[in-house]
Amino acid sequence: MEDTRSDDKHIDEKPKSDTSHIDENHISDDKRPVEKPASNTKQNDPKINLGYKLIFTISLLVSILSYIYCTNFSTLDSDRKIHLQNAELELSQTSIYSFTASDIKFSPFNFDSLKGKVVLIVNVASECGFTSQYGGLQKMYVDLKGRGFEIIAFPSDQFSQELDTEQEIYDFCTSTFGVTFPLMAKVQLNGNKAHPIYKYLTKVKPSMLGTNSVKWNFEKFLIDRKGNVVERYSSIVTPEKLRPDVEGLLG
Repeated sequence: MEDTRSDDKHIDEKPKSDTSHIDENHISDDKRPVEKPASNTKQNDPKINLGYKLIFTISLLVSILSYIYCTNFSTLDSDRKIHLQNAELELSQTSIYSFTASDIKFSPFNFDSLKGKVVLIVNVASECGFTSQYGGLQKMYVDLKGRGFEIIAFPSDQFSQELDTEQEIYDFCTSTFGVTFPLMAKVQLNGNKAHPIYKYLTKVKPSMLGTNSVKWNFEKFLIDRKGNVVERYSSIVTPEKLRPDVEGLLG
């Protein structure tokens, strides 16, 4: 009898299907694995949404404030330019020769009499640490007067260092330093009550710090023969130091 077990074995074994050639693109959609959408927790987070709103609001406010500031600044800048132009126009129509003052004896002094001269205008005080400069001023005046040089001194109690009366000032200057150059009556240098000549001088020639006010006694303004304010000197500049400038203008 023949052994048929080998045949039964062949009959029971089914051929395995080869799926290597199947293209995934041909798999039906209903058989594909379903992908779950990523959760959008950040966008739905109320705290984050509130933060975005705050940032937007702040940015909007900054933009509005910047616009308002720039607009106002432009307006102020324009007004300032107009003010400066008007001031320059006023100064251009004025010269040192248009002013008058009262001398130490309260007689009128006309600055028109200074035309063609080199002039040094000084605010003075009798009880100041710089009062000794009277001596240097007098010497320079004597030496250069014949060449067309003039000194005009304005006593002032602006810094609480001047004597009470014009007569006391005159007596002190003439007896102590032998002053012979013109002395004016006491004046204010700064503020609304400042003498017009000092309002003019300080505007035409501001200090090195860019301010108009007179800072102390014995500040000096140098004017050339045409009435131009060419230089301003602080209190510490002595007559001896500025004399070369005076002689340069005298020629």
